[in-house]
Amino acid sequence: MRTDSGLNRRGELRMVERAINQGWKTPPEQADRALRLAFEVLADDDASEREVLSAVRVVMAAVRTTKD
Repeated sequence: MRTDSGLNRRGELRMVERAINQGWKTPPEQADRALRLAFEVLADDDASEREVLSAVRVVMAAVRTTKD
């Protein structure tokens, strides 16, 4: 499934995960969008296993950055 940005959901989630893990400061709007997309994927019964794993990694990366 494609998002309105043209990337597929998994690609967008992976891009955000990499940015968070590399210490980049993401704008609040982008972080909010990434978390919304992650939770959308997790709630989607038709999401692929790879999409779900990417969504979980984004949430885990976001949690790690809030602990620092």
